[in-house]
Amino acid sequence: MIREFVYISQYSVFIPILIGIIQLSSTNNYLKYLLVLVSASCITDFATSYNYAWRDFMWPLYDLIQYTTLILIFIAAIDTKSIKNILIGVLASLVLYTFIYHTYLVKSDTIYPTLQVIQSFVFICISLYYFNYIHTNTPILNLFSFPLFWISTAVLLYFAGNFFLYAAINMFTIEKVYLLYFPIHNVLNATKNILFGVAFFTQFYTSKQAKLT
Repeated sequence: MIREFVYISQYSVFIPILIGIIQLSSTNNYLKYLLVLVSASCITDFATSYNYAWRDFMWPLYDLIQYTTLILIFIAAIDTKSIKNILIGVLASLVLYTFIYHTYLVKSDTIYPTLQVIQSFVFICISLYYFNYIHTNTPILNLFSFPLFWISTAVLLYFAGNFFLYAAINMFTIEKVYLLYFPIHNVLNATKNILFGVAFFTQFYTSKQAKLT
């Protein structure tokens, strides 16, 4: 059963990749960052499945790509200069801590991974801020036509779900709780990929409608 969840998680990444490639020429700059992210996710998942030993350098590399692309997406979407500067500082801090974590802390931090907890908390805060940002700057009727609404939803669900899982594993030592981590994580990953696909489709649909009017 766990293997089936892995397959769903792995192959769901082709949804945003295919939709993104189909309408690449009309894609906004921040959606090109998203296409880089889902492509990196696809390569990492399949490469580490082929050779599990590669995870030691591919997972940290993917973390860096994930931080960079997601924060660049939000920087492109937010007009407030002070928030942009804060996001740049957050990105620099995450990159620095990722290097420190994988160099000095990773072997002693296997049960309660502080890097994942920190990144989850950061992106939960960023996505919630963006929800408030678009709520105050965008007509409610047009909310679902924004690709970044779906990206923020995906980011919030994925990182909030993982944050809960990390906390549960740390608080409970029951083996069943730990075994549930992988199916739930894979479902969260698949949901994230599907919502990224919706973001690409939303951009495609709105641009097509604009050409018809």
